[in-house]
Amino acid sequence: MIRTITPIFSIIVAFVVFFFYTKPMFAEIKITQGEAAQYKEAASKAQELNAELARKLNEKRGYSVENLERLDALVPNSINEVKILADLSELARSHNMLFGNVNVENVDGGTNNNGNNSTEEGTTLSQTVSYVDIENASLTFSLIGTYEQFKAFLTDVERSLVMMEITEIDFMTGEGNLQQYELAVTLFALPPIQ
Repeated sequence: MIRTITPIFSIIVAFVVFFFYTKPMFAEIKITQGEAAQYKEAASKAQELNAELARKLNEKRGYSVENLERLDALVPNSINEVKILADLSELARSHNMLFGNVNVENVDGGTNNNGNNSTEEGTTLSQTVSYVDIENASLTFSLIGTYEQFKAFLTDVERSLVMMEITEIDFMTGEGNLQQYELAVTLFALPPIQ
């Protein structure tokens, strides 16, 4: 009788050990294997990204210094509002227009109203656009002149190397041919390459 009970008891113990110990271990092993596959996939994507980054950096190193300077002039790494305001003021002066009422939009949404057309150099006047990481700053200013002078001013702004977008133009008629133009301009800068 013991000879028949021992194998049956051994089979029952084997099933109990299998269902309560070995089977949960198989489930943990499958989960671990799935995580390992995800890590391998992430590692291969990271290697692809590093290879692409190295390719882009090598491509950038292949550009001439002159072309990099031209790119930096078109879309710089930082926005220098003071220089751009001085350039716009000089451009207006070259077309015999009056330039004034400058407002620069800050990061927190406030504005700096500088009647003397100058900004503080220590003030950061840019905000980050999260979806493309391009810095931008908004400027508003007024011009007084004729319509022909204004058209010539806009043509020169179009041809300038500084990347800017005129987002709003308002005008008021004045005495004679003179009109006041209110412009809102957005300036752009690329983040520095790490």
